[in-house]
Amino acid sequence: VIGVVQAINKKSDGVGFSAEDVKAMETYLTFCGISITNAKLWRMIKKESERNKTLLELTHALFEEQTSPDRCIDSIMERSQMLLKSQKCCVLLVDNAVTEDLCFSKVFELRGDTGEKQVLNYSDKIGGRIREIKDEIASHVITTGESLNISNFSENHEFNEESFYHKQEFEVFSLLAMPIRDNNLRVIGVAELINKMDGKNFDKDDETAFEAFVIFCGLGIVNTMMYDSVCKAKAQQTVALEAQDVPPVTNYNLLNVKFDDFSLDPDEMILASIRMFKECEFLQKFKIDYSTLCTWLITIRKNYRNVAYHNWRHAFNVSQIMFAIIKNTKLGSVFSRIECLALIVGCLCHDLDHRGTNNAYQIKSGSPLARLYSTSTMENHHFNHAVMILNTPGHNIFETFTSEEYSKLIDLIKQSILATDLALYFRNRESFFGLFFEQGDLERQELNLEPQRLMDREKKDEIAAMQVEFIDVICMPLYKVLAKQDPGLEPLLDGVIDNRGNWLKEDEAMRKRKQPITEPCVITTNGS
Repeated sequence: VIGVVQAINKKSDGVGFSAEDVKAMETYLTFCGISITNAKLWRMIKKESERNKTLLELTHALFEEQTSPDRCIDSIMERSQMLLKSQKCCVLLVDNAVTEDLCFSKVFELRGDTGEKQVLNYSDKIGGRIREIKDEIASHVITTGESLNISNFSENHEFNEESFYHKQEFEVFSLLAMPIRDNNLRVIGVAELINKMDGKNFDKDDETAFEAFVIFCGLGIVNTMMYDSVCKAKAQQTVALEAQDVPPVTNYNLLNVKFDDFSLDPDEMILASIRMFKECEFLQKFKIDYSTLCTWLITIRKNYRNVAYHNWRHAFNVSQIMFAIIKNTKLGSVFSRIECLALIVGCLCHDLDHRGTNNAYQIKSGSPLARLYSTSTMENHHFNHAVMILNTPGHNIFETFTSEEYSKLIDLIKQSILATDLALYFRNRESFFGLFFEQGDLERQELNLEPQRLMDREKKDEIAAMQVEFIDVICMPLYKVLAKQDPGLEPLLDGVIDNRGNWLKEDEAMRKRKQPITEPCVITTNGS
């Protein structure tokens, strides 16, 4: 039953309502009930749609405004007002919620009726003394960790208008207050709504909607604090790098094509990368800001995952061998300056955010990346990740480029990164797809597939022979061609020949002892 209809005094004959009248009324009321129910459902759906729209806007704003906690909280309060329409919205932040005498460090106010905003700070001075911001209602919410929904506020025996941090400009009828928590569920503040604009009390729907806003408020505050701490850490690292005299090329042995891939620690690789940019005169030629370069390099390093091979060290090693080729061979004069820059940047970025598995695994597992990029899955991801970093404030090392120069450079970087997908050239060869058994384990255990031989832990006794095959089919022809192009590249061919000899010895020894090696071996061909 959702209501009652009364018909009083039949006008036609004054005798009374007949059975036909009752039947007609019942028929009418059936449709009336359906209409009312539909109207309620429509109103509920419309309200839910508005709420979802507001929450989506709030989610967008949360990430747009992560550089400033004040703007983030302002944005959240504005959207809560749009949906919940209260006379005032307040956010009170506390530095330490475990002290007995709670004082709030900052208060944000937004008037729903006038649109006026106000921010109060604990450090604000009034009459020469520091303002103390105290609020009994907010303190109660923090102490208990529970929400408050007070109707008929004037009749409440626990709180009154003196309980607020300052006297309200209007009479308080209803109040909704909830604790704001961080990612560790620690209470960091309180959000309050005062007086619904329609004069009604806050109901369960209001509580549910406001709870979502409070959660977003906590996330927003935590995000801005994390962003601020990351910016400070990057600034400290950048200052340290700027203050540090970058050693010369000879100190790092960067010009040697037989560079020791494990000779530098992660911080030294940052300094060595800066030295490569300086030696190539990229900073002067392209007016690259030194501080921006430092920040960009630190972020590039942080965006490499801790995987066995495709990590920051591998990216640096590939960049080093490219640098050595540019400086030691005629290719350095064949390539234009902008092409050299694209090659070095492409080398540093070519495996960004690598997950330790190749394209074949991404496709077989139906990963989100495979659905996003149908071909050259990981390579497209590496390139787009590189562009995302460049578009992050304070990271665009190409900010002085014209739009035409920038487009040309980005296209060159894309070409260099996508070119690392060997499958584009060797579609019919299967022996090159990987170096580690971990992927074979994943394919067998998670995808119930038989892995390729080179990735199969059960066939690790054959790995030496497979590496010889890999060198003969893929590496040797490539390095022979390179050596013919320039005598300066002959050491690369010598390295491949030596590497092949080592694998042959390992294969012979393995056959003699007939015991599999315990762990996969890593091929390093001078960073390539």
